Amino acid sequence: MPEGVVERLTGGDMESVIRHMHADSISPSGKRTNLEALEAIEALTLVEEAAQERSESIKSEAEKQEVDMLIRRSFNPECEFDRKYSAIIAALALKPDEVSWYWKLRERIHRFVHHH
Repeated sequence: MPEGVVERLTGGDMESVIRHMHADSISPSGKRTNLEALEAIEALTLVEEAAQERSESIKSEAEKQEVDMLIRRSFNPECEFDRKYSAIIAALALKPDEVSWYWKLRERIHRFVHHH
């Protein structure tokens, strides 16, 4: 834009500019930036939506118990394997179609050997 020219912003553009200006500011909690807080909220929303979809697709009590066990292991890992691969275990619980057969087999073997 040439020097000395002013561009008028519409309401939506103004909100976008303000959000961008405050993205690196510390959030009200003081623990992260506003952008990091927004990214965390978006990630939690995606997890919530995946959990809702998954719970609606459960067909049996045994499947429900397996999903519950995987979620419990993902969010409260009790062994090194669960700590190291908690994201994959959560994916197995919430989006099993997106996890490779290798990880499904590896988790099953681990579960059998470690009696989870």
